Amino acid sequence: MTPNMAVAQLLLNPTEVSGANAPQSYSAKPAGQTPPSASKSLSSNYISQGSILDWYKLGPGDQLEVHLIVDDNALALDYQFVINPEGKIFFPNIGEIYLINLSIKQAKAELTNEIKKKYKERFDLSLMISLPKMIKIYVTGQVSEPGLKVIYDGTKISDVMKIAGVAAGGSNRKVFVKRNGKILKVDLYKILLKGNIDADINVQMGDVIEVPPIGSARVTVMGEVPRPGQYELQDDERLKDALAMAGYVGANSALSEVAYLRRKQGEDDFDNYKLNLYSMFEGKDESLNYVLEDGDIILVPAIKAYVYVYGDVNQGGRFDYQPGQRLSDYINMAAGPLAKANLSGVTVTRQENGEPQVYHIDVSKILKRGIADKDIEIMAGDVINVPGNFFYFSDFGSFANTILLALTLYTTVVGR
Repeated sequence: MTPNMAVAQLLLNPTEVSGANAPQSYSAKPAGQTPPSASKSLSSNYISQGSILDWYKLGPGDQLEVHLIVDDNALALDYQFVINPEGKIFFPNIGEIYLINLSIKQAKAELTNEIKKKYKERFDLSLMISLPKMIKIYVTGQVSEPGLKVIYDGTKISDVMKIAGVAAGGSNRKVFVKRNGKILKVDLYKILLKGNIDADINVQMGDVIEVPPIGSARVTVMGEVPRPGQYELQDDERLKDALAMAGYVGANSALSEVAYLRRKQGEDDFDNYKLNLYSMFEGKDESLNYVLEDGDIILVPAIKAYVYVYGDVNQGGRFDYQPGQRLSDYINMAAGPLAKANLSGVTVTRQENGEPQVYHIDVSKILKRGIADKDIEIMAGDVINVPGNFFYFSDFGSFANTILLALTLYTTVVGR
């Protein structure tokens, strides 16, 4: 038997250990097979030496997986352990190894050193946590489900608050975590609304989480924003911060016409300011990024979308854009074509890639023959022209003027 095979044989045949030092569970098997407990691993809590933060300390209940490669892939071995109440595991043919209060990196070094004490062969070792230990924390204050919580070590505070639930009168901006005589303040808005993962701290054994009543200062954001509503304010927050909490603005937002309302001192009335926020969002002008006050209201209106119908129709003009409406629908909104209308020469002018495109459509096939595939869907800003019949020579001048007027209006609309 070669030395390397001797190592493998020893590691594959664990000695019998009884009593408090015995592992709660472990296995040793050739590589390539799925560990029996792999299905029990929590992917969201799966922690390896490459991803675990230094704060995490091993303790009783942590489930570990050890992968051992002997002599440059000559043999691969997998082990599973649960740290027992005394803070140790029993490694086959190595003995008891204390891992309590060690980081993953420290535990890897400890395992490596203990194996090297007995065997001189070359090997590589990797260590990961397949399932973290359970810890106890306490949640109090303005929450839906206060009290003791038993959770996995390493759980994020945002997940804890999803379990406990911030009550209607609770603050999302000032959640306090009492830990070892210190108090940490957590702003859930930064985590949930702004995606700041660094603010999403991990809870630890014995933490007391307190949710105080909501603060008195609030701002309201309404209109064309993804998350309209009332938001709790912190000191020195600005207009752009409020819009960020509301998800910034929608695709149809009229940034040049934002209304900003501030309550007059000692009155129930508001001062109303019209703001053009294009320059602020482009990073060129921060002068409009006002410091917010309690009771401020920000209203982001939607862009008015229109379709223009001109020419030989009974009631031409500007019509509200309605998604899904087709060419025939807008001609009917204009009370239909005149008797002298040249239905075979209808045009739809549309802005595409910054350039006006003109589509020629024979509407007679739609209105008289019912050929629906010619009935195109109309988009916001489209200019529809129904020309007169050119045999009406007396109307030619007014027809040309109508075309010019429509194109001028179209250029004005799309160019703003």
